[in-house]
Amino acid sequence: MKKILVPTDFSQTALNALKYAAELAKINSAKLYVLNISFIPDFYVNDLSNYSFHETEMQSTIERIKKISVAKLDELLKYSFIQSLDVISEVILGYSIYFEITNYAKNIKSDIIVMGSHSGKKSSLFNIGSNTERVIRTTEIPVLIVNKQMSPGKIKKIVFASDFEKDAGKVYPFLHSLVKEFNSEIHLLYINTKTNFREYEEIRSLIVRFKKLFPGNFKMVIRASKNIDEGIVKYASSIKSDMIALGVKRRKGISLYLTDRITERIIHKSNIPVLAIDNPKS
Repeated sequence: MKKILVPTDFSQTALNALKYAAELAKINSAKLYVLNISFIPDFYVNDLSNYSFHETEMQSTIERIKKISVAKLDELLKYSFIQSLDVISEVILGYSIYFEITNYAKNIKSDIIVMGSHSGKKSSLFNIGSNTERVIRTTEIPVLIVNKQMSPGKIKKIVFASDFEKDAGKVYPFLHSLVKEFNSEIHLLYINTKTNFREYEEIRSLIVRFKKLFPGNFKMVIRASKNIDEGIVKYASSIKSDMIALGVKRRKGISLYLTDRITERIIHKSNIPVLAIDNPKS
């Protein structure tokens, strides 16, 4: 992991995400990119004869917005926890916040995007159902959602929720590379539901096969629940997990196990960081 991107709206939850990302950057000797997307307001001109006046006003407003954002970003970078890091900061003006985030991440070839979340509370930037959700849906880069102050240096228990089919083997390597220095206990969790019921022996066989693919301190867990998202969050809470990790399938269909919608509901309900890893298409 060499490049970590942290979008910020200067809220407390965004600050929590920045602290988490900064510690990850120190652990991995990675470069930290701090990005603010300032939304450009819509301008309407009713009288075309005054277009030049409105254009001047528009440019003045845009410059004022960027100046304020740059000043806030400069203040943010004065925090002691970020001083020793290799940091690149930038303010971008745009009409689509989630598009600018994903496009910037792609251009810098970021290894991970760390974002704040209000767990259902409304925010100008990181409102579940809005930009965080859209970033997860549209980027192929892993997204780590942090909603309160936590330390990645204390990642001792991780819940990796999956159906443990072949695609799980494509998703897990990123999690392994992220936490291999921590010697974390990985709980391989399968949630069995009434709508997608499987026999215990079949599930166990899938997990055992998966375990043979990777080294790690694994614990196999099979739980029953009415809903996959509720089952994952309740189990993670019961063992005081430090992170929930899962692969995201950006397709629709009742046959799929972990879809982007399920991921969004998990983020909404969870109080611990959630790592959403893109499920490669090939």
